[in-house]
Amino acid sequence: MTKTDKNQDEYFRGIEQYIARIRLSPMLLSPKEWTVAEKWRADQIPLMVVFRGIDGAIRGVLSRNGDYKKLRITLQYCDRPVRDAFKSYLKAQSLFADEMTRSAEPDRCVMPEDADAYYVLNRLDTLARELDALAEDPAFAAKRLDIEQLAQELRALLEKTKASRRGKWLERVQTQLVNFDKELLKIARDCIPPDHISELRARVRDEADKAKTPCDRATLNYLLDAAVREELDLFALSLFDL
Repeated sequence: MTKTDKNQDEYFRGIEQYIARIRLSPMLLSPKEWTVAEKWRADQIPLMVVFRGIDGAIRGVLSRNGDYKKLRITLQYCDRPVRDAFKSYLKAQSLFADEMTRSAEPDRCVMPEDADAYYVLNRLDTLARELDALAEDPAFAAKRLDIEQLAQELRALLEKTKASRRGKWLERVQTQLVNFDKELLKIARDCIPPDHISELRARVRDEADKAKTPCDRATLNYLLDAAVREELDLFALSLFDL
């Protein structure tokens, strides 16, 4: 396998795994989706931007009055959000112009050639501080220690990322954040009384039934997590605001 083939394979696998990990559905790229992903790669759209576009597509689906039919979205559906995110990404490069002309600063870990790292490290720091604030929220008092532990693990990820950004470091950060977010949602569920969780579960199933959309267990759990997040106004542990 040539270096180009290897990079292509990693790019496609990163997209497949990302969609699977946010639990919409496992997927393998179809020939049509392979063409879309290949165009993104050929246009040098970073995976971080692809992830952001996919997130934007999902937000668009979930904002449409319980339209669950498109939850199992295709890459073709994501193409415009990805390209819109890429336009914003290119415009944002000017925000890093001064940073990219300076030497690397250990405390901020700004690499002259890597504006993405500057964004990611600041994002991780922001999320850690948001977890600190959440631990003080009375609604989460019963799980304060668990949230504080999660904040410590996130800060450990931040320090590890500061120390080394080699290979598929961005995918590793996002994968870990997805795992942290699953843990945060589990904590959030435990902070809601069981009878109310049952009410939320019934509401989600009823809305899915009204949409005449068959939902498997994974999709119903995904929708329940969305309901829990909305109920508690809970932020997402993600590279982007969801």
